[in-house]
Amino acid sequence: MKQILLLCAMGMSTSLLVRKLEKQAAAEGYECEIDACSAFDVDEFQKKPDLIVLGPQVRHRLEEFRDKYPEKKVIALDTVLYGMMDAKSILKIIKKELEQAE
Repeated sequence: MKQILLLCAMGMSTSLLVRKLEKQAAAEGYECEIDACSAFDVDEFQKKPDLIVLGPQVRHRLEEFRDKYPEKKVIALDTVLYGMMDAKSILKIIKKELEQAE
């Protein structure tokens, strides 16, 4: 099962997106585990994600996270998709990124 971690400034808005993504994944029969946390707390996160997804609030730190976690796939979400909480489109991107990482 794929482990996905969404990061934002405080972990609040991504937790809303997590619920929508979980619902969308269930509707599609896609097995994954999705968590959210603050970009400032990521070092304390206990699980080992397959994909780290940055929200627009921290997308300026993309290269920093790629350098810090070179063994992980790290992407930044599109501001519009994130703002619309478009779980269907975002899950499609996540699935594509995970497939390419294999």
